[in-house]
Amino acid sequence: MSIPSRRDILQVAQGKLGKRTSNSKTNEITQLVKMYTKCPITNKPLEEPIVSDWRGHLYSKEAVIGELLQKKGRFKSLNDVIDIKIRLENGKLTCPLSGKVVDLLDDDVTLQELQFSYIVPCGCAMNTKVLRDLNAVRCPLCHEPFDQQNIIDINGNEAELQKRMDTLMEKRLYHNLKERKRKKTPEDKVSKKRKVL
Repeated sequence: MSIPSRRDILQVAQGKLGKRTSNSKTNEITQLVKMYTKCPITNKPLEEPIVSDWRGHLYSKEAVIGELLQKKGRFKSLNDVIDIKIRLENGKLTCPLSGKVVDLLDDDVTLQELQFSYIVPCGCAMNTKVLRDLNAVRCPLCHEPFDQQNIIDINGNEAELQKRMDTLMEKRLYHNLKERKRKKTPEDKVSKKRKVL
């Protein structure tokens, strides 16, 4: 029986650490694939039209409308989501700018290939790297103007997206950039009565 050397012990430890890193990446890929294929409300396959909330989570629009009709708490208005123009057919995701087709069921799919973003307010979706490398002020697909802060990563960094949402709330805007109606105060009701008289 031989005693393992320090070098042998380090190699084993590094191998285990490497596996842990690849497992976390695999989990992230699995989570993204699920996001592109299942509606979190119904847990059924995503169906067009597809919408997204401010966190970059994708939903079947019909499921969101059903939730709104039942007055469940996730959404208060259709203004809380935006219609997404995403090329997603038969388990394949296509970037309209690069033309690259990503097979969601391919075991060799990479995280970078799965990272897509969409633009508010137009909803055009494309590969995140391709879009950000353009540094555009107009959507490269429909030419609608937009601010860089209104590029929403699908399943993006929630802390960054929360900052955007906080700013929109201060400006009294929804995720889709439509204006929020101000709640009427008792003073508003009194002034309305005075205008009628």
